[in-house]
Amino acid sequence: PRGRRIASLLGVETEYAFRYSGAGERPTRARLYEALLDGLSAEVTLVRARPDGADWEGKERRFASNGMSVCLERGGLIGDLGVFEVATPECEGPEALGIRLRAIDEQLVRACDRASERLAHGGFDGRVALVKNSRDAEGAYFGRQENLEVEMVTGWRKLLWWMGLALCL
Repeated sequence: PRGRRIASLLGVETEYAFRYSGAGERPTRARLYEALLDGLSAEVTLVRARPDGADWEGKERRFASNGMSVCLERGGLIGDLGVFEVATPECEGPEALGIRLRAIDEQLVRACDRASERLAHGGFDGRVALVKNSRDAEGAYFGRQENLEVEMVTGWRKLLWWMGLALCL
């Protein structure tokens, strides 16, 4: 019927570069990542994607109780700076996605503040920040990545579509 809302799922994956400003020795990428995870875990529960730590892409992905996922992307071109990847949960529509993105940005700001405090206890007196990035750990430029799932047909039309696809193969 006309005017019927089509169900769709939207998600955004954002790459962040670590920024550390401070005099003296700079913490390693791994130390920045662990401090940031500690900062995030003050607000959400983080669970490893796999018990051995690495997910299907070899990343140290963690899923959060609010639906987002985070990981440290490893790569040769960035050196020890690393790329911190955050993905939103799948959301129904752009408004819900915008709300999630805003909430995640605010959580990350607070997590950076807590990470800075944690590092200060370890002798690093600088500030941790994340900068939205447009390249991955291998140096490839891409911009933001969106994951979209849209249900175009339902019911008997969906069955007909699948049958037509099967005939083409």
